[in-house]
Parts: sequence; structure tokens; C-alpha cells
Amino acid sequence: MDDHSQLHCPMTYTVYKFQPEYGDFSACCDAKSFRFNKDLFSKLNVNYFTQHPRLIERKQNLYDNIKHDDCSGCWIKEDLGLNSMRKVFGNHHCYTNNRTLDVKKAYVDRIELWMNSTCNLGCFMCHLGNSNTLRKIWYNDPDTRGRVGKSSEDFVNNREYNSLYKPLFIQYMKYFIRDSIFNEENRDLVISYLGGEPTLHDEMYDHANEFIEYCKHSSAKGKRFKIEIVTNGTSKPKVNERVLQMFEKYKNAGWNTRIMLSQDATDQHSQVRFNADFNIIKSNFQSWIQDNRVDEITSFTVLSNLNLPYVEKLAQYIHDSIMLNRDKKRINIIFNTLIDPKWMRVNYLPKKYAEQSIEKTISILEKINKLDYHVHIDYQVINSVASSITNNVSASDVEFIFKNYKYVESVYKKSYPEFSFKQSFPHLINFAEEYGIDI
Repeated sequence: MDDHSQLHCPMTYTVYKFQPEYGDFSACCDAKSFRFNKDLFSKLNVNYFTQHPRLIERKQNLYDNIKHDDCSGCWIKEDLGLNSMRKVFGNHHCYTNNRTLDVKKAYVDRIELWMNSTCNLGCFMCHLGNSNTLRKIWYNDPDTRGRVGKSSEDFVNNREYNSLYKPLFIQYMKYFIRDSIFNEENRDLVISYLGGEPTLHDEMYDHANEFIEYCKHSSAKGKRFKIEIVTNGTSKPKVNERVLQMFEKYKNAGWNTRIMLSQDATDQHSQVRFNADFNIIKSNFQSWIQDNRVDEITSFTVLSNLNLPYVEKLAQYIHDSIMLNRDKKRINIIFNTLIDPKWMRVNYLPKKYAEQSIEKTISILEKINKLDYHVHIDYQVINSVASSITNNVSASDVEFIFKNYKYVESVYKKSYPEFSFKQSFPHLINFAEEYGIDI
């Protein structure tokens, strides 16, 4: 049995996320980002990403078994009975409870590059800083986190940062990537592009030659490299081909290639990622399964109180896609749960609206699991959701989430007059009626 009482989590040493558009970075993909600090940046220079004082403080706290505020996402999930990223990934890492790790060093096996925020979708769960479409929707109206799009746009266009600091931030980021490629301590390294929507970003394609060249001169013989994109799956054929040609270049240099597809539901329920076209997503998913330029595919689903009642339809579509197009490449099926924004959390949904869907989903996943050993399914999160949701949701909690539904819908309707939550997620009709709420 895993020992979850020990907080010395390796994720804060091994996973780095960079967002050059804002000068942000984080260690651990689920932890709070470090907002750009020009004084610290000027003082620490190339050591900014490893010797940031708050990062060292976090590592030392976790080493001493003290919960740190940067990791609040994990603590909240665990308090709700849900599996956190710490439990899902941290406790299975080779560095778990390794007390010899230096708090001033990084032991990197995953680097996430969020190069810019250009995106064609306006997902409800996403942050304004990650989608220019969201910033347009919320330009003057505060979102449910209290932020407005205009302030994010102002920073993106900030002349001082763009002219003085951003070029250096990117340069130091590339030094960090180069050093991570050269580092012999870790045998694997994944470089992953996220967004916005990375298939729309020139930087991802421009980096390929540079990163491949680093590997040619790496002293870490036998080290395994993987290039990954995390995409919403809505790319059109020309963009798709550009991605696959980039993958071919990496494959020829000995890298593995992976597409992580963020797909949370099918049909009209796919609007949990607003403006998504499920037909395009389905077509891409099935073609990627067949394409030999893609070594590995991950279907990544974020569970919320909007899509949970329909998750069995997603599981059935994944099953059918694999059956139609299966080959010998690895296919991963994984889930996560939302903590932020709070109004989308699964614990606000009465169990009766999702229980049958979850049971059917687990049954379908078990069928997929029997297909062959190339399919890997992580049941931990969906099992934790099944055991944590209850039918005893308080009236005040239900009032809270419907207040947010109504507000979000009112703002989206300014840009998309036809948008309706109950049209995309019809379980909300009975849910609201049960609690006497008018939607």
C-alpha cells in the first residue's frame, strides 16, 4: 500500500511548466505558478527556475511533512476523498520519499511549454491567461475567479516585459531545457506543448531543430526522449499534417511521439470545452490511432459536475474508436477532477445523476482493458469520484452552483446568443426542478 502520509512529493522537483507570455513558471503541473518577479529574475538570472525562494520553501516544507499553500489543489482533492496528482503520480515516481534530493536542484523528467494563449475554444474551466478566446468573452466582465480579460490582455501587451524580460525568460528557459536534456540523472524526459491550443503556435514547430540538436550533443547516452502535444483535437487537416510532419522529424532523431487529447464528452455535451466540434475531434482521434507517426495516444478527461452524467458515452466512443482502428501503439485513458473553478466540482452533483453513468463507464473501461496489453487505463480517479459523491448535497451548495451557471451563461450569451447550459447538459433541468430553482 502506498504511504500517502509522507508529503515529500517528487513532482515539485521533476515537473516544470513555463508560460513565457506572462513570465510565469511552476514546479509540478498542479501547483500554483510563480508570478513573474523582475527583481528576483534580475538577481537570480539562470538560477531563477531552480532557486526561486518560494520553490525552495515549498520543497523544504514538504520534506518536513508540512503542507504548503502552493499545493492546495492536492490538499482540497484529498479532503474531498478524491485522488490528487500527488497520489496518482507522485507516489509511483522513482524519487518518492527520496531524502537525498537537493532542494536547490531540479531532477526533470517532464517539461511543459505553454508558449502562448492563442486558442479556438473558450472552456469554462480554463484560466483567462490560457485562452485569448476566453479573454474576449470576459473582457469587461469578471469571471467566477474575479478576473477580467482586459487585465490579462494588458499584461500580454506590456512593453517593459516584452522588450526587457521576455527574451531573457525564453533564453533561460531554453538553457533549462538544454541542461535537462544533458542531465544523466533521469533516464527519461518528456517535452510537452500545451496552450492555448499548441497546434496553432509557431513556436512549437520552430523549436524542433533546436531541441533535436541538443540531443545530438547530449552526454546522457541511452536517455529516452518524448515529444508530446496536449491538444483539444479540433485541428483541421492542414494543421494536423504540420503536426505529424514535426513528429516525423523527431522520430527520425530517435524520439518517441505522443498526442494527449483533452476530450471530456461526446456530442452536445462536448461543449464543456466551449466551441468544440466533436465530429472533428472524433475524426482526429481515430486517424491518430492509425498514423504511424504517432507512437502513443492519451485520452485525457477532466471530470466535472457538467460532464459526469454523460461520461459513459465518452467511454463507449473511445472503446469503439479503438476497436475500429486498433494497432500496436500504446493508448492511455486517464482522468482528472476539477477543483478550480469551485462551481464545477463533482461533489456538488447529487450521486443519482451520475451513479449509473460511472458504473457503465467502469464496465466499458474493463472491456477496453481486455483488448490487449497496449491499452493502459488509470482507474484511480474515476473510482475515487464514484466513492466520494453523495446524494446529500445541501440546498446552499446547489444554490451556489446554479448562481454561477446563470452568471456564466449570461456573459457567454453576449458573444454567443444561442448558448444554453441546459441545452448542452440537460440533466440540469431535473436537477434545478428538484431544488426549486428556475433556470
